[in-house]
Amino acid sequence: MDATARLRVALDARGRTVPTELRAEAPLLMRVTDEDVGCGLTVHLVGGAAGPLAGDRLVFGLDLESGARLTVRSVAASLAQPGRAGANGSTAAVSARVHAGAALDWWPEPVISVSGSSHTITTAVDIAGDAHVRWVDEAVLGRHREVGGRLTLHQRISIGGAPVLRHTVTLDPRHAGVGRHGHVRVVVTAIVTGPTAVPAASIVSPDLRCVRAPLGETCTAWIALADDLDRARAALADLGLDRSGPVARGLRGVDQSETST
Repeated sequence: MDATARLRVALDARGRTVPTELRAEAPLLMRVTDEDVGCGLTVHLVGGAAGPLAGDRLVFGLDLESGARLTVRSVAASLAQPGRAGANGSTAAVSARVHAGAALDWWPEPVISVSGSSHTITTAVDIAGDAHVRWVDEAVLGRHREVGGRLTLHQRISIGGAPVLRHTVTLDPRHAGVGRHGHVRVVVTAIVTGPTAVPAASIVSPDLRCVRAPLGETCTAWIALADDLDRARAALADLGLDRSGPVARGLRGVDQSETST
C-alpha cells in the first residue's frame, strides 16, 4: 500500500491557526481535535487501517506557516507488522517545514515493532531560526512480552538551513549488544529549539540511560534508552522534557537553573 498525507496550517485574517490543506489516505488519517482559541491548533493522527505492513510506503508532509501554532498527537500507538511472505519491509517518510515565528509541538504515541516486521522511518525537519519546536519520537521493540522486529530510525533536523542533528539508530533483537543499543526495548529521541540551549545532564541506571545535550546555542537534544516506556518518559521529565506539562514549557526549553539527578 502507498499512502500520502499532507497538512498545511497558517494564520487566518483574525490571527487564528487554521488548516489550509488537509489531505490524507488510510492509514494516514488526521482529525482536528481542538481549534485555535488562543493556544493554537491541535491535530491528532488516526490510524485508518492496520499497519504499516510489509511493503507499505507511507509519506507524511507538514508545513507550518509563519506565526502558526500547532500541536500534533495521535490517538494510539502504531504497529509495524509483517506482511505477506516475500514482501519488502515497510517505510515511512515524515517531513516538516516550520517557518519563521511558528511553534510546533510534535509528540505522537510510539511506533511498536511487532515480531517479524522490518520498518524504516525517515524524518526530516527544517526549522526557521526563530521558530520554536518540540519534536519527540518514541519507538518500542515488541508488544507485551514479545520480541520485536527490525526498526531503523533516521533523523535529519536543520535550523536556519544548517544541520544540527543527523542521527540513525537500528533496533534489531537479533543483533543487540555492547556498542549498539544493548538489550533495551524503548528508544526516545527528542529535540527542543528555543531562545537558549540547556546544559548537558544525564541519568544512568541498570535499566535506563537518559541524556540531555545542547546542540549549538538554541537547540537541545534528549535520548532515552530503557526497558519500559513509562520509565523512559519519567527520566525525560526529570531532565526537563515533560509530556504532561504545559506545551509552552516544552517549546521554550527548560529553566537554566534546573539540575540533573
